[in-house]
Amino acid sequence: MIYLGSTTNGKIFYNNGWECMRCHRLRMNRQQDCCCSYENPKLLTPKDNEMTIKTFPITIKKQSWKQAVEQVGDTSENYNIWKVGNQYSPPKPGKYELVLVNGLTSFDEALKYAKDNNLTLTSPYHIFALDIDFEKELNQKYGWVVATKECAFEGYQQACCVWWGGTRRRAALRWVSDYGRPCDWFAFSRESADSEKFDTLPLKLVINGVEYFRKEK
Repeated sequence: MIYLGSTTNGKIFYNNGWECMRCHRLRMNRQQDCCCSYENPKLLTPKDNEMTIKTFPITIKKQSWKQAVEQVGDTSENYNIWKVGNQYSPPKPGKYELVLVNGLTSFDEALKYAKDNNLTLTSPYHIFALDIDFEKELNQKYGWVVATKECAFEGYQQACCVWWGGTRRRAALRWVSDYGRPCDWFAFSRESADSEKFDTLPLKLVINGVEYFRKEK
């Protein structure tokens, strides 16, 4: 299956059909609508170069890659996410603070944001540990939380993510070039929930000459 691109009406196109961005079902007929009755979701679309930042306390447990993926939700056995666990070492068990940032427009911008703000890149273990109801705090019908430590798979640089749509959650693996959409939240970490306070993150950040302003919800 070869990725061809995506559209604003919620369809991801492949050479042999398309995938609904809401329920992740595959369809062979490109003219067919999905049975989940896809509607344009309410997104926190960045405006005027504005970023939204949310923080979540998480607890990393000692567990295998299989156990970490399974705790996310209904992840298909056919997904490539199962095949990249050997590229990630489990983080030290304990409490962490996860910083989710919406409004960055590419994976490269996310890496620069982490460097400029002394944040640690996240492995998939971090985002897999998010509380089951985290998406309610983000106020989106569907979206992706993206781990910022990439991996190599089938000759391409890819990154793991947690997708949610309604009550469904899945772990997935996608090209790094796919990320940076209005529905994407890049994940970073700090050592514990008792570390530096959120207010120490800058009100303004300049990336490639463009000014971004923090918005706290």
